[in-house]
Amino acid sequence: MAAFWRCTMTFRNTVVGTLSQNVLYMEDASETKTPDTIRALLESDWWGTTAGSALRALSSFQSQLFGISLQKIAPAPPGGTIPVSPSLTTGNIGVAPFHPVLGFCFTLLDGGAGRKHRGRIYHCSTPANQILNGVPSSGALALFATLRTNWLNSFGPLPTTGLSWNIFHRDEVGDARFTKVTDFRISPVVRVQRRRNIGVGF
Repeated sequence: MAAFWRCTMTFRNTVVGTLSQNVLYMEDASETKTPDTIRALLESDWWGTTAGSALRALSSFQSQLFGISLQKIAPAPPGGTIPVSPSLTTGNIGVAPFHPVLGFCFTLLDGGAGRKHRGRIYHCSTPANQILNGVPSSGALALFATLRTNWLNSFGPLPTTGLSWNIFHRDEVGDARFTKVTDFRISPVVRVQRRRNIGVGF
């Protein structure tokens, strides 16, 4: 029986102060990882240890990993939300975000067919120079190819971190609520995430 964690990553624009979030579902097959261990793995392998690694390599220098909250949601009963403090590091690209609402969208796939087998996350603070005429630039696509390899190595079905990224299915029950992510794609056009607009949410 594996443990499943709901991991909420909060990002802050260091110039205008807007906040945005990504929610990840991670599976710990060993059931041994502590919240601080999970925080460290997310910070090092999902966000990036150095400015040029993982998602930091594709993020504006104005995007700061501002907070992480963890909740063990399986096995039942779910636990309380545990806030843990990251190192407040920022993205690598020295260009301001294109727009607080527009940016890259990453599609998560679990190997099955149909909408039920897809998830998505929106990139926080996509740099303006990584978008060209409404689509990811060639440079952004190259950075994403490296990111995809790194994320699959770290959090794919055979994760080097011991944490497997999962898609959460709200209409299912038990362990059927979770399916392992087997691949990622970047949307061919930038997407709108209206809940991140200035003055909306938080």
